[in-house]
Amino acid sequence: MTRKTVRSLTLHYPVKDWSRLTSEVTVAIQKLEEASDFLKSKGFEVWSKRLTITTPPIDVSVEKTAEKIKEAVDTGKILVSLGGFSVKDKRLGEIKNAIMSGFYVFFETRSWDDLNDAASIIYSWSQPPYEHMTRIGIDLLGDPSFITPYFPLSRAPALLSRPVFSLSFMLPKALLELLENKGFEGVIDYLFELSLSSIKSLKEYMISKNNDYGIAGVDLSLSPWMDDSVGELIERVGSCTIGDLRCIPVIYRINKIISEVSSSLPRSTGFNEIMLAVAEDSLLKKRVYEGKLSLRSLLETVPVCLAGLDMFALRTSKERLLDLLLTLKAYSESKRRTVGFRAIILPESSDEEKIMTKKFGDIPVFDFI
Repeated sequence: MTRKTVRSLTLHYPVKDWSRLTSEVTVAIQKLEEASDFLKSKGFEVWSKRLTITTPPIDVSVEKTAEKIKEAVDTGKILVSLGGFSVKDKRLGEIKNAIMSGFYVFFETRSWDDLNDAASIIYSWSQPPYEHMTRIGIDLLGDPSFITPYFPLSRAPALLSRPVFSLSFMLPKALLELLENKGFEGVIDYLFELSLSSIKSLKEYMISKNNDYGIAGVDLSLSPWMDDSVGELIERVGSCTIGDLRCIPVIYRINKIISEVSSSLPRSTGFNEIMLAVAEDSLLKKRVYEGKLSLRSLLETVPVCLAGLDMFALRTSKERLLDLLLTLKAYSESKRRTVGFRAIILPESSDEEKIMTKKFGDIPVFDFI
């Protein structure tokens, strides 16, 4: 039987009263734990639990927000995002400290003028130890209604009338097995069954607890975790090597299936794209070290899988980093789809080939294009 693993069960929580944040978060975590336990009782594995709160308003201290949340949550066990901030926010020092202490955030770039500030933040904050840089992202579109379970671009939109759940799944190995045994029809059937059964289970949980929370939907993005490799799936299906142009049509075809299934679901949310998160995929890391996967070849995949560029280190200048963000912004605006960026930036004088982190192990270093 093909496994049913929830990669992330995320609760998007709109804060009602910032003065009572600790008590609100305590209740939210209780509901998140209950939902996780209920999914497990229905045969799902739950790999990670996550909480995203409304971005603290400009008159609310980010530092005190982080302190109050830590009174209610063990952020080593449940990932917590403070949402998306403006690159011109006056609380940048507090935001950086929150990231350093384990919280996730992202910066929105709603205008082209925001990109210079975004580049400055990423470039100046990329200092050893680098672990904190894995918890910060850039949203190149800045759609305030966009909801995804995937960190760091997860938000709880201010207009939410109630908390909502979203889910993503561990898919690469399962889809590879299905493709080799049942073809694309088997994949489509599995994605439908997995999505609908998870939504049904969440509904049953809320009815059983008289819970008035909602369901944003499932994000069917194909995301790796080390040997559960998206790269291996693409290479074996397409008889190609990641980094070669021959893989682009394969990526497009798989991505098209994900898109078609997600658009047919009653509740779908987020990216619903292939995610080539380099440091989270053992094969992608290997291809970088072999010299077969470069930043340019990774960039070539973005127009057909618009999730963005994720989880790598880059040796470059601030000016060239800005060029890269401008390129991603152009992709995002042309398709009117959210594109993300997450990377560690090293100075051009650096000669390191990899960065070591606790959570992701080694992170390969790309040279600029």
